[in-house]
Amino acid sequence: MQPALKELWIILRLAGPLIASQMAHMLMVFTDTVMMGKIGPEA
Repeated sequence: MQPALKELWIILRLAGPLIASQMAHMLMVFTDTVMMGKIGPEA
């Protein structure tokens, strides 16, 4: 494996949990927005 690709793989392995947590947070915010939209202004 080329040195640049090896470094990229190492960085992605380190960043993987951060990427996953950010994606989970965005999904939770999206879900909250959709659910509040269904409730309407009464909430």
